[in-house]
Amino acid sequence: MNISVIGNGLVGSVIAKDLSRLHNVKCFDINIENQYEGILYTKFDITKDNLDILSDSDIIVLSVPGSIGFESLKRLISLGKNIVDISFFPERASNLNALALKNNVSVVVDCGVAPGLCNMFLAYENAVANESQNNRVLEYKCYVGGLPYERKLPWQYKAPFSPTDVLEEYTRTVYFRENGIDKETAPMSGIENVEIDSIGTLEAFFTDGLRSLMDSFPDIPNLAEKTLRYPGYIDKILFLKQAGFLSAEKISINNQLISPFEITSKLLIDEWKLKDEMEFTAMKVEITTEKYKKTYNLLDSRDIETGFSSMARTTGFTANAAVSLFNSGKITQKGIIFPEDITISKGNLDDIMTYLSERDIIIEEEIENR
Repeated sequence: MNISVIGNGLVGSVIAKDLSRLHNVKCFDINIENQYEGILYTKFDITKDNLDILSDSDIIVLSVPGSIGFESLKRLISLGKNIVDISFFPERASNLNALALKNNVSVVVDCGVAPGLCNMFLAYENAVANESQNNRVLEYKCYVGGLPYERKLPWQYKAPFSPTDVLEEYTRTVYFRENGIDKETAPMSGIENVEIDSIGTLEAFFTDGLRSLMDSFPDIPNLAEKTLRYPGYIDKILFLKQAGFLSAEKISINNQLISPFEITSKLLIDEWKLKDEMEFTAMKVEITTEKYKKTYNLLDSRDIETGFSSMARTTGFTANAAVSLFNSGKITQKGIIFPEDITISKGNLDDIMTYLSERDIIIEEEIENR
């Protein structure tokens, strides 16, 4: 296929490189410094440049910061091309469904590791539980995070994608479900300790990661997602928030209006920039039914040979697995498609797991009867 990748950042560049093994790939971004052989790079601003340059695309992968994701996706849908999106914008993707249907396109959104792969696990397990007698899913919990192996103070953290996107996760209201009641809470609340094999004890706290799952699974009484960090990290972020450093309200400094959030983001870019450090992505998905508890465990590290970070690998290769499903004709639904919509079929989930395992991303499964 002719594939256009919009975004040449830490994840987008890996998506393009991986897809170029089998397809004709073009990569578009305002920054094209990071280049790989076999890919055509073009300087391009998705927010305003003419989209005719993308007209020969069979499929488009959108990998831009969440702050411009929604409007970028809205523009791309008008091209009439199928799209896989990992921009994780704060707006509701379902608001673009009518536009996608009008243009007769399939748009898979939130197609990374989390959201994304975790949604697929829940969709499959929910389908399996519903097929058996006297069984249903009672609870879904997802714990996920990307961290450096070296715990360097004060942050003990490196951002595997835009620091701005990371900070925005700490400002969005969190939605979850408890005992059948949809609730909301402040981000970074609900702190608990979680054990990750070969890593140790990490802290988990609420962020707004459930997204479409709240609507897709109205009958599951308990739904929650939490972010993983080293112990002590969240106290520092909470201090920044309480002191006003994450406020989006602009203030006047030397007759210039600027928000504390923008200043904080700018200061942390260098502090949090992921370079060549060894790092990992950990995800634990616990799905409890009336008959059993199924746990999916993922632990992936930077690929030393390619230099690809674990978050770029787990996010980018999941998106590319969806591209592969398009290529094999296994995604035919039109409109906005969430990750959970494409893996109710075990065959599709098997294909995605195979795609990941071929790239040495291994998911271990545990079952505990209840």
